Amino acid sequence: MGKGIFSKVSSWFTGKSRAQPDEKADSSMVGVTMDAQGRIYVDGKHQPHLEEKLKAQFQERVEPRAHHFQFAKYWLPHLALGNSVKFYDTFTGDDAQQSLEVLWNGVGTQLKNEEPLSAEGLALTSQEAGEWKVILISMPAPLVPNECHFVAAVLNPDQPTELRLFGLEKAAPNTDSDLETVLVEWNTEGRHTYSPAAAAASDAFIKRILQIVDSAEESITFVDLRPMGWFS
Repeated sequence: MGKGIFSKVSSWFTGKSRAQPDEKADSSMVGVTMDAQGRIYVDGKHQPHLEEKLKAQFQERVEPRAHHFQFAKYWLPHLALGNSVKFYDTFTGDDAQQSLEVLWNGVGTQLKNEEPLSAEGLALTSQEAGEWKVILISMPAPLVPNECHFVAAVLNPDQPTELRLFGLEKAAPNTDSDLETVLVEWNTEGRHTYSPAAAAASDAFIKRILQIVDSAEESITFVDLRPMGWFS
């Protein structure tokens, strides 16, 4: 695979990494399910004419999917902030996309109560922006609040230990933001939020986080996650 965190990303996990089937999410509606791509099924049959009507009901009822949530909001922060140099080397290397998919599948093998999700939509790009390098991870489409659209690392390649990690989450329908997103940053102490957020588009997200970095903008909220074992 080439160079990666701990030589091979697959060494983070036990078990064989493999493609995984779509996850079905149950609601209180008997016989109605929604797959990882947001398709609605009734008694196992795809019903596209019901999707717009029923998606909102699922988004109100369904908790974040464990695979999606843990990958974006636990594993990526711990890997990026715990060893930023190796994170940078792995996810800017020739095998960056492959490494990302190995990590995704590895997280799936650790789930206890849910089926793993497909990696469809998971993608990695990197770009230069002045002195900054931005490593952007596009997530499989979020279906419910507290799942991420994107996760992005921002750093100066000459000082990779100064990495900062941001995420753009899907917001609850009753949020005050017209953008229906929440802009967050993780560090080794916890989770910050910023306002305004950004539209759920990669260019808008990158533009907004670069504004934060360049201006030393302060967050509007902070949750200390250390009492819950964050980086303990």
